[in-house]
Amino acid sequence: MCNRLYRNGWLLIAVAVSIVAGLSSPDAAQAQAKVPRYEKTTCQFEAPQNVKVECGYLTVLEDRARPQGNQIKLAVAVFKAQSKKPLPDPIIFLNGGPGGYTLKRVSSLYTPLAQFTADRDLIFFDQRGVGFSEPALECPEDTKVTYDNIGKNVKASEQLRLHSQAIRACHDRLVAEGVNLSAYNTTASAADVNDLRLALGYRTWNLFGASYGTRLALITMRNFPRGIRSVVLDSSYPPQLTGFAGTALRAINVLTDGCASDVQCNAAYPKLRTVLYNLIRTLNDEPVTVTAKHPVTGQEFDLLINGNSVIEAVYYALYSTRTIPNLPRIIFEASQGDYAELTQLVMGATVFTEEFGSKGAAYSVGCSDRIYSPVLCEDWSLTPSGPEANRPVSSSIPTLILAGEYDPVTPPAFGQIAAKTLRISFFFKFPGMGHGVSFAGECPRSIMAAFFKAPTRKPNSACIAKMTGPVFVLPATP
Repeated sequence: MCNRLYRNGWLLIAVAVSIVAGLSSPDAAQAQAKVPRYEKTTCQFEAPQNVKVECGYLTVLEDRARPQGNQIKLAVAVFKAQSKKPLPDPIIFLNGGPGGYTLKRVSSLYTPLAQFTADRDLIFFDQRGVGFSEPALECPEDTKVTYDNIGKNVKASEQLRLHSQAIRACHDRLVAEGVNLSAYNTTASAADVNDLRLALGYRTWNLFGASYGTRLALITMRNFPRGIRSVVLDSSYPPQLTGFAGTALRAINVLTDGCASDVQCNAAYPKLRTVLYNLIRTLNDEPVTVTAKHPVTGQEFDLLINGNSVIEAVYYALYSTRTIPNLPRIIFEASQGDYAELTQLVMGATVFTEEFGSKGAAYSVGCSDRIYSPVLCEDWSLTPSGPEANRPVSSSIPTLILAGEYDPVTPPAFGQIAAKTLRISFFFKFPGMGHGVSFAGECPRSIMAAFFKAPTRKPNSACIAKMTGPVFVLPATP
């Protein structure tokens, strides 16, 4: 957990197949060297039942300025349209993180989006350096520090020192393996997206970015506008923004204000903000150690909970629209000494930040894009890209922008900032929802569906008027 002190708070999770060095004949060697190229392969995940999926690898240059340099492979999965006469423009999903696994958790991503395969192909891929792509820039050294100290009350300065050492060790190992870390950035990924469209043979397609994926979508719109029919930005983080100053406090205020303005919630959990801050102070003064289970493996840990871990747990819980209604109850129960559900949130936050992405890719992109703190980037030995990378994106490509009221990391204001330089754009905010609204509710998806049908026309958003804030869970009556 401690390495999150380095970051500004964002992370929306490798099987290696060797790259053939050369073939027997000169013609074969020349074909092997040609990039970009796409080759079909067996899927490395279990596809949902009754769904046709085709998998492959897109091979591209690690650094396009070095034609004779390293080649890397991006893992791709095309979920085929159910229609016998599909529309010619598919949807490609651009995942968040940066560094977030896509294909390792593709079934959970596909399920809420399955409706879009009625008449279009839906494409998922692991971005460069991530997941099933090769190389995958994992940092087990850093994750080990987190789990080694999960039950210890380690001072912040010591946490930073330990993670600094681990991050540098990961950096040095990857460099020794021949990885050019400066080539793993949003600009390079945007070129990958364009190469993938051409390699798959689609004349046009639709971009759908979530979280950091919105930033990738915007840079792709700027650098490779040809072939993009429309764009959806869910939980936006435009390139002109760096860091996340104030977003966590804003989200906590939205939560506590939301409870205070709800008659039943306020009666059950009065002065929620004061109770939360008192809980944070109390646990920073006197941390507690509890037994926690890993939500996936079931492994048990001695988990130390202090005030800082409470802040982190609430912050990451606000990502989840489903969890938000429970937060006032969980906070009050913890303030009265019942840490059972708070323990689950703290453990969940740890797993989310440590096991859902390739950290080396995250650090490279985050430092290049000025997303992460200079302290981390000094340890990662990577200087930011030039100012062009952080210039606002101006475009006339039709764009739908979705935002959740409670989103703790990419608040609605971020989407409005992105919209200012997009000539044909439609912005919608969804009450009571957190991060990644398209995965959490039918209303955002119905608006997306209408938009994909007619991208230049404002979609019907009547369903938003029927939404309310969270229906907060009240204490059980005796």
